[in-house]
Amino acid sequence: PPLHQIYKYLAMFEREGLKYASMEVSSEGLLHNRVSGLKFDVGILTNISEDHLNVHKTLSNYIDSKLKLFKNIKKDGYAILNRDDRFYDNFLENCDCHIFTYGRNVHSDLIIKDYVLKEDGTMLTINYQNRDYDINTTLRGEYNVYNLTAAIASLICLGFSLDDIIKRISMIGQVAGRCEFFDFPNFQVVLDYAHTQNGLKSILTYLNAIKKKRIITVVGSAGGREREKRRGMGQIVQELSDLVIYTMDDPRFEKVSDIIDDMKDLTKENYLVIENRERAIKKALELAQTDDIVLIAGKGRDQYMAVGDEYLKYSDYEVITKLQERSNI
Repeated sequence: PPLHQIYKYLAMFEREGLKYASMEVSSEGLLHNRVSGLKFDVGILTNISEDHLNVHKTLSNYIDSKLKLFKNIKKDGYAILNRDDRFYDNFLENCDCHIFTYGRNVHSDLIIKDYVLKEDGTMLTINYQNRDYDINTTLRGEYNVYNLTAAIASLICLGFSLDDIIKRISMIGQVAGRCEFFDFPNFQVVLDYAHTQNGLKSILTYLNAIKKKRIITVVGSAGGREREKRRGMGQIVQELSDLVIYTMDDPRFEKVSDIIDDMKDLTKENYLVIENRERAIKKALELAQTDDIVLIAGKGRDQYMAVGDEYLKYSDYEVITKLQERSNI
């Protein structure tokens, strides 16, 4: 939101007696100075990927935007840096505050020693101050191993006991629309918001780690933005899926067929095109066989489809649950 709106929210939080606020600070928000003047107690670097270049044009510009957050951390605050990220040094050099690191790198302050990706969650072992801690979480995928470890690091820096933090982790439930599983009689459907190259690679890498048979992916790309990312998205989904069904995803003023043409990897033949998204999902479920996984990517729990200048009522979640009810009759 714009800066005046953020201050309004924070003032409301304070009136309600809240002590902490966590905020996702986007590179575009930083570019347009939407957090100017705010001083952060903690800033977290998750990772840098080559997304959002439609706005920033170059990776260097994108990193420069992200760096603004770390220049706005209080001198007695903490920068939580992913030591495994290839741009770690860029951020380390631009922080004038305490540094706390996390990652697989053994020189990290909070070390990710090991993890096991399971169908119903993740088991991981972290090491802090030469002591190992075992954690069970319903959160799934390697990307959530890093996200969770970063969150733990921030709470350590804010003075919370690691033993208490780990107890609370067991209370974290499934996040709606984020790697959300639905059981069908012979196979599973996964609903996820992934709509970038990095997001699709993360969710599909996890699903490949747990799959028993095939992965069928239903995916599109939003119209009116980031056209240059589409071919990379298509290459990733066709490489990491056994079958891809390309479909619509908020086409806005573009033709769905043009968007799909931008995405298709013509060097492979493992795809179908069904422009109507509901029909694409139905087809994926018809094709699914015993022990397959069907990934419905891009819209998560969104309640609309942006077509032209209209927001039409549409929900992947409703389509999936209706088909699930029919399959169980």
